[in-house]
Amino acid sequence: GVGRVFLSLQCFCKRLVHLGIEANIVGAVNEKAMSKEDLLIVASGSGESVFPAVISKKALSLNGRIGLITSARDSTIKSISNFAVHLPCPTKNDPNLGVKSNQSMSTLFDQALHIFGDVVAMIIQKDKCLTKEDLWNYHANLE
Repeated sequence: GVGRVFLSLQCFCKRLVHLGIEANIVGAVNEKAMSKEDLLIVASGSGESVFPAVISKKALSLNGRIGLITSARDSTIKSISNFAVHLPCPTKNDPNLGVKSNQSMSTLFDQALHIFGDVVAMIIQKDKCLTKEDLWNYHANLE
């Protein structure tokens, strides 16, 4: 993702780490190599954002799996993804799509993405039988 969407994805990545799941941010100084065992989680309301599309194509060339979180019904990134989650929000390419919002531009998408990430984290926490206390074992402790 890029912009505000990227910020919401960073929050989701941090939640995964709190759950004991190895997760990395593309472009981070400690980013690991993509392999066929990895899943690239991409978020793009339109599914056409340039950087996420290029990165998705590179992941595909490395036989990595791609999961897309989007509002778009069809898109470049969706066409090469292994699966897609659809958040019905307006996009830059289709401002009348999905749930109507008085917020500017595609704000509803990045907010819905943030909440979606927290819901997924709660489901994983329940499935892994982790308590709230368990999560602190993975939380940063140099603060």
